[in-house]
Amino acid sequence: MDTALLGSLIAFTLAGGVTPGPNNIILMSMGISYGFRRCLPYIAGVAVGFALLLSAAILGLGAIVERFPAILKTVTVAGALWLAWLAFGYFKVALKPAQKKAATPQAIQKPMGFFQAVAFQWVNPKGLLFAFGAATAYMGIHDNIAIRMLIIVVFFNISGLIGNVAWALGGTAINRLLSGGKTALMINVLMGVVILATAAFILHAGFSTGSR
Repeated sequence: MDTALLGSLIAFTLAGGVTPGPNNIILMSMGISYGFRRCLPYIAGVAVGFALLLSAAILGLGAIVERFPAILKTVTVAGALWLAWLAFGYFKVALKPAQKKAATPQAIQKPMGFFQAVAFQWVNPKGLLFAFGAATAYMGIHDNIAIRMLIIVVFFNISGLIGNVAWALGGTAINRLLSGGKTALMINVLMGVVILATAAFILHAGFSTGSR
């Protein structure tokens, strides 16, 4: 095993796991609206979905996308539109006339679950970029492809779990501080703006990466 590459992989996975991205933003919003326990199925779905995506990238999906870059751009647009829809849900809730003073921001519908999280990883631009990048950059970490895949998937999932749990707990902490009324309205508007900004960022990142 190449220990220098392993150290680079750990830093790379931590950067991907803890920095803002669609999964972490979604988990923070779910923590705000529902509390930490309701985030657990989504966290598990992220782990399974990204492990499958990363494995596919290592086994050759990355080469296909590199040959046909329009695939990544299409997925980037789909992921950004999905996030825009999620942001619209927060704005819609914020603009509704207040019927009762709630202790926390009103949920959009219901928390996203395990299978939704698994499916979302395949249209998550940040996840796709990190998966394809890792599949290419860390080919030399081990000669055996099965062991290489295991090493990369395990470290990505450890870092991803750290980031996902931290963002969900952050949302839960905000949940406990809320007093309802104007505070809840402001949180819904803020979450909508943050998610829209994330959608704009991944569109920019996806298209600028594809144009190089």
